[in-house]
Order: sequence, then structure tokens, then C-alpha cells
Amino acid sequence: MRKKIILTISFIVTILPMLLNWFGTIDGKFLISGTEVLFNPIIVISIIVYFLFVWYKSDIKLCKILPIISLFIIFIYEIYEYFNYMIVNIDAQRVVYLGYFISVIFIALMITLYIKINKKDIKIS
Repeated sequence: MRKKIILTISFIVTILPMLLNWFGTIDGKFLISGTEVLFNPIIVISIIVYFLFVWYKSDIKLCKILPIISLFIIFIYEIYEYFNYMIVNIDAQRVVYLGYFISVIFIALMITLYIKINKKDIKIS
């Protein structure tokens, strides 16, 4: 139970940087926050899967692996958003704000934490 609470609180802290600005212009007129990514259906489903299977009690290995897969999906989607923004909007005025990098670092740390806490449960033999 303690492990589940730690993973839940850690995941909520991981989502918090999505409230910061991620992309925009130098003058600050055009801003995109991480909440636009947070409300993407892929991310919403990944978050639901994460919470569902962290709290779901089962001995099936797939149920132990699905939360980490959902974290990887969020991580990959965040990286995709960066490249999508920078390649589509090639302009000297475009910048990536610190909130994006904090979010990517937090999700990478969350993946590491999940693997460390559940290393015996997600071990595939």
C-alpha cells in the first residue's frame, strides 16, 4: 500500500510541470502550456491506465508493466511535441521554456522510480 501511495504522489508531482509554459515566442505573446498536451486524448488515456493499474491488485505481469508503458507513452509524446513545435514552426522568435524541460526530466525520473520500486514485479523471465 505504501508503494502505491508513493507512486501516486510522485505521479501527481510529475504532472505539475505541465501547468507551466512550454513553448512560445521571445516576446511572450504566443504561449503554449503543457496543459494542452495534458488534455490530449493519448495522454488522458495513459494517465487513466497508470492510475488504474497502479491501484489494481493482480499477479498478472501485464498489469504490472502497463503503468510503465503509459509513462513511456507520455515521455515519447512530450519529446514528439518538442520536435513537432521546433520543426513545424521554424522561426528565430520561437523558444522552448524551462517548463518543458522540467516536465521531461520529471517524467524520466518517474519512469526510473517506478522501475526501481517494482523491479521484482516487472521482471520478465
